[in-house]
Amino acid sequence: MQNNLITALVYTEINDIIGPNPVFWFPQSLSEKARMAIAIKSITMLSTDQGMTPQTLSVVPFPTIKQKGIVKYLEWEDVSQRGEIGRAALTLLFEEADDAIFYKYMSDMESIINNIAQKIIQVEQTKTNRELIQEIIELLRMKVLDFLEMMKKEELGDVNHKAFPRSESTEEINYQFKIIVVGDQSVGKTSLILRFTRNAFRRTYLPSMGINVTDKIIRTHNNNVQLILWDIAGQTKFQSMRTAFYQGAKGVLLIFDLTNPETFESVRKWYNDVRQHIPRQEKLTGYILGNKNDLVGKREISHKDLKMLAQDLNLGFFETSALTGANVKEAFRNLAVNLYAKNR
Repeated sequence: MQNNLITALVYTEINDIIGPNPVFWFPQSLSEKARMAIAIKSITMLSTDQGMTPQTLSVVPFPTIKQKGIVKYLEWEDVSQRGEIGRAALTLLFEEADDAIFYKYMSDMESIINNIAQKIIQVEQTKTNRELIQEIIELLRMKVLDFLEMMKKEELGDVNHKAFPRSESTEEINYQFKIIVVGDQSVGKTSLILRFTRNAFRRTYLPSMGINVTDKIIRTHNNNVQLILWDIAGQTKFQSMRTAFYQGAKGVLLIFDLTNPETFESVRKWYNDVRQHIPRQEKLTGYILGNKNDLVGKREISHKDLKMLAQDLNLGFFETSALTGANVKEAFRNLAVNLYAKNR
C-alpha cells in the first residue's frame, strides 16, 4: 500500500468565537502552523458561497505547501451554535504530483468520505466522547488507501511499466509516435492526459527530472497508432533537463489556461523551445489546447486570439476541458490521425 498518498487529514470545527479551529488531525506530528493554514484555507469556500454549505466534495489548492486537498463540509443541528447549526470541514491532503490519481477516483471515494462524515456528525450530535473523531478520521485514511490500492492493482495488473511504456494490447502496433506535452505549470497538462488515457497509476513519474510518461493506442484506417505521451514539467528548475526530452518527438501539444493570459503568452516561448530541438526540415505536427473552457465566467482569452496564434504557428487548435472532457478525445485523435497520414 502507498501510505504516502495521503499526506495529512485535518478536521476543523467552525467556532462562533474563535473561527476555524483544527481539533483533530493526522499525523500527530503535523505542526500547528500547518494545521491552522489548512483550517483557514479549507473554510474559504464557505465564506464565498453565500453561507451555503457545499454538498459535494471540493478541491482546494494549498500552493504554499505544494499540495491539494479534498474537502468535505459537514453540517448538523446544534442549538448551542449561532443559527442552531454546527459546521466543520474534513480535509484530506495529497501531493500535487498525485492529483491525477485523486481526480480520477474522487467520485468513487465520495461515498467513502460521505459515510465517514455521517459517523462524525453522529458523534457531534451526541456531544459525548469527541475523541472518537480522531479514530474516525484515521479510519477514513485507511479506507481511502485500501480503495486506491485496489484501483492501482486493477489498473496496473501484472505489467511492469517502464519509462517508455509498452502496450498491454495483444494487437500489433503499426505506428508509434512520441508526443511532448508542454505548457506553464498548473494549466492542466496532466489532467488532460488523464482524461484521455484514463491511466492514473499506470504512468511513470520521474520527479527528479520532471516528467510523466504514459501511452494510448488509437485505431485509425485499420491501423493501431500508439501515442507515447511525455508530460514535461513547466517549472523553471527543470529547464536544463527538459530539452533532452524533446528529441525524437513527432508531435507536440502546447497547453495554456484560457483564464490565465500569462500562460497564453508563454505558448510562443514553448513553441520556440520545442522547435529548436526538432529538425527544421520536418514540419511540426501539433495543436494548441486552450484548457479550462468550462470556466466560462473567468475566461480571458478569446477564440479569435487562439485561432490567430495557431495560424501564426501553423498549428491546429482546440478549446478543451479536463473537467468535462470537452474536445479532449478529439484533440488527441486528430493528432494521431495527422501523424499517421504523414508517416504511412
